[in-house]
Amino acid sequence: MSSTETPLSGYKSLLLFVPDYLNFSFLFNGCTDKKVGLILKSISLLVLFSMMSGCDSDGSNTVLFDPKLSKLGEIEFSSPAFKTGDLIPTKFTCYGDDSSPPLRWSDVPVNSRSIVIIMDDTYLSNKIIRHWSIYNIPIATLSLKPALLSRQQIQNTFMQAGNDFEHYGYTGPCPPTGEEHEYVFFIYALSQPLDLSGKSGSTQLTNAMQGHVIASGSFSGRYVGN
Repeated sequence: MSSTETPLSGYKSLLLFVPDYLNFSFLFNGCTDKKVGLILKSISLLVLFSMMSGCDSDGSNTVLFDPKLSKLGEIEFSSPAFKTGDLIPTKFTCYGDDSSPPLRWSDVPVNSRSIVIIMDDTYLSNKIIRHWSIYNIPIATLSLKPALLSRQQIQNTFMQAGNDFEHYGYTGPCPPTGEEHEYVFFIYALSQPLDLSGKSGSTQLTNAMQGHVIASGSFSGRYVGN
């Protein structure tokens, strides 16, 4: 090391990319070159993990709502048309009427302000296919009738988001012939209604729910392509 060099000399270029409010130079006072390296590696790992926890591989925000892994309140959720884990009746699939099934629920927390219902196809290990999303359901509502209309607005505040088939409302199970897919129905109680303007899709809905879920529930059904 020359007389003009300090233990920070080899790392000053890295610190140029750190904004003032994240300037960690005070940590290096009196440190050896080796110790500075260890500190920088630790900071880099912390920043990396922070970024990974909030972004997907394509840079979009991701929110995973899994009732089994959360400490949220639990909502009883089911369909009177079939038991959880059973085959979904054909009339609720593309091989029948492709109409939405009836749903019912209970034990919604009294401090809830709106309800969201989502239906996902979980067959693919690397991708969830969104079949149905309903949001801003009033908390006094405890069930949905079958065969909801396929349009964005159902009632005054009762909305359906676009699904992964570029369609507002319900798109029923439609697996290829011989394939058995599992379809999971989720319900979420939120601390506030959602303000989604314009043509909202599954990504916008999921991101808007972040930080507002106070209770959840789920059940599933199966279908085998004809």
